[in-house]
Amino acid sequence: MKILKSLNEVQKEAVVYNSGPHIIVAGAGSGKTKVLTHKIAYIIEEGIEPSSILALTFTNKAANEMKERILGLIGSSKAKQIWMGTFHSIFSRILRTEAPKLGYRSNFSIYDKEDSVSLVSNMLEEFNMTNDNLNPSHVQHKISQQKNKMIYPEEFAKNYIQNIFDKKVAYLYPFYNKRLFENNSMDFDDLLLKPIELLNSDSKLLAKYRSQFKYILVDEFQDTNHAQYELLKLLVHGKTKICVVGDDAQSIYGWRGADIKNMLDFEKDFEKAKIFRLEQNYRSTKNILLAADSIIKNNSEQINKTLWTSNEDGEPVTLIKSSDEKDEAFLIAKQIKQEIATKKLSLNDIAIFYRINIQSRAIEEALRREKLPYKIVGGTEFYQRKEVKDLIAYLRILINQNDEESLLRIMNYPQRGIGNTSIVKMIAFARKHNLSLFQTMSRIFEVIEVKERIQKNVKQFKILLDKYVELKDKLSISELISALVDDLGVLKMYKEEGTSESMQRYENVLELLASIRQFEKDNSKIKLEDFLGDVSLMAGVDMMDTKDNSLTMMTIHSSKGLEFPVVFITGCEEDIFPLHRKFDTDSIVDEERRLFYVAITRAEKKVYVTYARSRYRFGEVAYQSRSRFIDELDENVVEELNGPYGKRSGRKKKSFYDELYQHGYDYDFSQEQRSLRVGSRVTHDVFGMGKIIAITGAGDMQKVTVAFEHDVTKTLLSKFANLKIV
Repeated sequence: MKILKSLNEVQKEAVVYNSGPHIIVAGAGSGKTKVLTHKIAYIIEEGIEPSSILALTFTNKAANEMKERILGLIGSSKAKQIWMGTFHSIFSRILRTEAPKLGYRSNFSIYDKEDSVSLVSNMLEEFNMTNDNLNPSHVQHKISQQKNKMIYPEEFAKNYIQNIFDKKVAYLYPFYNKRLFENNSMDFDDLLLKPIELLNSDSKLLAKYRSQFKYILVDEFQDTNHAQYELLKLLVHGKTKICVVGDDAQSIYGWRGADIKNMLDFEKDFEKAKIFRLEQNYRSTKNILLAADSIIKNNSEQINKTLWTSNEDGEPVTLIKSSDEKDEAFLIAKQIKQEIATKKLSLNDIAIFYRINIQSRAIEEALRREKLPYKIVGGTEFYQRKEVKDLIAYLRILINQNDEESLLRIMNYPQRGIGNTSIVKMIAFARKHNLSLFQTMSRIFEVIEVKERIQKNVKQFKILLDKYVELKDKLSISELISALVDDLGVLKMYKEEGTSESMQRYENVLELLASIRQFEKDNSKIKLEDFLGDVSLMAGVDMMDTKDNSLTMMTIHSSKGLEFPVVFITGCEEDIFPLHRKFDTDSIVDEERRLFYVAITRAEKKVYVTYARSRYRFGEVAYQSRSRFIDELDENVVEELNGPYGKRSGRKKKSFYDELYQHGYDYDFSQEQRSLRVGSRVTHDVFGMGKIIAITGAGDMQKVTVAFEHDVTKTLLSKFANLKIV
């Protein structure tokens, strides 16, 4: 068959196998996407109806790329009938049809993380909990973690409370779900949980979708969480075929719920499952693969495989030692210029990776100084920019008038004199009379606590919204939003303001209008609900622009699935990479090591690894020790740019704390002496793990300043802080 001609023997075996559940363990650069797309094309050619194929990915970018490849392979519009997309997009599509069975209307809103955090923030204010030292983002993250694990509010409150913070989350969790339901809204986690609830509660519905999907294929299987795996196990029944593709060595999303055990246990969970190993790498040089292998072999739990390549040996991995982050950035810029000059590369061929976003600042400054253009992937994404999100909120309220978060966002945008005090009184009225906030606007003159002038402003705003609720079914999406933008006068407002920031907002609004016109052009008969659904599920990598000639900067997490001729892996120091959040448990270090493996294997020709001896962190200069991962690299494939490379055999590597002590920082190493010191690692019931960066005062008035995780810094009275040294 023509489809099979370009495949190697193992790829061909995996594509044609059709006798039961099977897992394709695809090493980095081994043609994973090629095998998956060829398999889908093959089973269609073998007579499987495209509409009975469910293909699940983790990014829209991957789904669109696969669709194009399948279309090219079989040259048939049948490919468009495949149920292909991300887990969230596919199951939100199902929910649009089936949500009424759960009491939702099909026009429900999808809340992204910012919307969910905003909902928590508004709840804290409404419940008079704003003085409880609760960070809304931390609360939302904790709730999301429980949803990913399928731990519901009652179970969480009964079995999982470990501290004061958990107790407060347990109180908020059921109210959070209740408020989502009242808003006719779902968060990202609900897009997986609600289908499970539906399928478990309705046997006819379960039979319907089991009958619908004859063949289920999953890309990046190592990234699935508990809920996603449960959905797969629900749908695979009887003669349903399942094929999953992934690489346990690239499982890097444990912090957001991904469970590597799904991949390790696949053969146990699906009887007679067959395993295929794709081990030939087509992307990287031999030296890059040797470096990657020398890292990943230090992990204990993994599926055995040996990557190999027929590519050239290539250059060694270059290690760059610098004095601090500014020196590191300067050396990176210098080396980039040399790469471009000597190898005739374009800027598009080079990527700079960092473990945490804060690392990018010094590098950006150096690149600007050296006049090297760059783009940041995964910064503030286009649809997350305030002016764009504000206009999207208008569109969402036209579809779903119960969406209180969207209504609150636009109540005073542009400014119309409706202050926070008036909004609080309106919400109180709504709760008292069991109304939505939108309904309360119709009865604003009954809210006697709100001043007459503001009542009139609310009435005018309601008239505006009612006008566009009526127009939404009469105009195209682009006509609707163009008219709305004109009515609101936002373009005029930004232009008249005249600052560089306002002009950027002006350009972003124009870009939004253009993107909607393009969306309509690409999708005939598109509805406003479809556009909003796509926008809600858009990821940063989906918006990545590869056309302009510029360097690419991104976190390593954002880089997975991409490849570049030259890669810089920066900030390779203990406490940064690996990043310690729960203090050195094996599972966390293993995931950090997999992340380093991912970073190395993005490179085709050349890898640079950089580290600094000191770095400005937590408001002070911290003296760093280089990452353990550097010492795990095979020294036969590593060279040091500014000095001989060698492992420090025969002597113990200094820890971060040894370095602090050597340079005069007062760190308490004694287990007996438990007094608080600058540099001490501590834990707090609410804020979690942190490090003391300053101590002032004495006795009962002593204050301690602690840099906690998630960039939270707090100054607390020692007497009442109840800090525990760890």
